[in-house]
Amino acid sequence: MKKSIKTLTEAEADLLLAALLTKVPTSAGRRRGIRNRTIGLLMLDAGLRVGEVVKLQRSDLWAFDHAHSTIVVRPMVAKTNVERAIPVTERLRLSINNMQRYIWSEEGSSANNFAFRIPNRSVPMSIRQVQKIIMHACILANIPLRSPHCLRHTFATRIMKQANIRVVQQLLGHSSLTSTQIYTHPDEEDRTNAIMKMENSTNGKAKPGLKYAQGAVETSLGDD
Repeated sequence: MKKSIKTLTEAEADLLLAALLTKVPTSAGRRRGIRNRTIGLLMLDAGLRVGEVVKLQRSDLWAFDHAHSTIVVRPMVAKTNVERAIPVTERLRLSINNMQRYIWSEEGSSANNFAFRIPNRSVPMSIRQVQKIIMHACILANIPLRSPHCLRHTFATRIMKQANIRVVQQLLGHSSLTSTQIYTHPDEEDRTNAIMKMENSTNGKAKPGLKYAQGAVETSLGDD
């Protein structure tokens, strides 16, 4: 049975991140917005599963007065129990810096605290809580409702355009290459560029390629 891998367009991703950072005119509201946006970026820019995000400790993201340049997803955090390393994008680094400045520095000194925990408690946020946060942000951003896993799909689909499948497999933490292959199926942009290349070859003219936009990829889902 065919299913759709739902992804976000570049514009939708920007709208979602803005909605996650919804500015409530209180210090608690600001902290909540920073936390929610960082959670979103960990899935959108690093491809983490929501279950991995809620298991992260502060030390996985921050140490020695700076954000890590690479996130190491420890075996006890990873779904597959296999460690993997993911380079940090600049906007994720800045978001982690804000977590330290506005949230972690006020929570205490223990680096072993969960990075995203329920306020005034030592327990992490639940997967269900993150799901509600993402879906509420979709409503605020006026985009189709998406689950947190859609952000990971968006990351995977985007990175597949830039790297070979083995690199993508490592970044996603797939134990089987078959799971990664669901992102190799062509989408609308691939089909459009194929026709343009054919036309360019026929006409002997060079034309600019289309800017990449994320879309839904029709395929059957594997374990991701």
